[in-house]
Amino acid sequence: MDKNPDCKNVVDIVEKEMKLNIHILSGNNNEKHGHKKGDPYGSYESASRSILRLIWFLTLLTHLFKNLRAYPEETMEKIASKSYNDSIAHFHPPVLRLSLIHI
Repeated sequence: MDKNPDCKNVVDIVEKEMKLNIHILSGNNNEKHGHKKGDPYGSYESASRSILRLIWFLTLLTHLFKNLRAYPEETMEKIASKSYNDSIAHFHPPVLRLSLIHI
């Protein structure tokens, strides 16, 4: 993100990206959204997307630690699976969720 005095906090960054319609850019999908290589946002990776994924990860960790404490006799595999299903599984398509079962 450009150094911008208007962006003083995370909310400002997200709002700016949404206003510019660049909150959906991942670096890999930029051309699909009309930003060619060499354009100002041709290889841009959205801070909003990264922040959202960080929040998801922290939510998963919160569930993992709570479940580790609540079920001390349970296996790590079961605790991790329960934590994933209870926290972030609904963000992923069914194919991905099913593939994670077999890891």
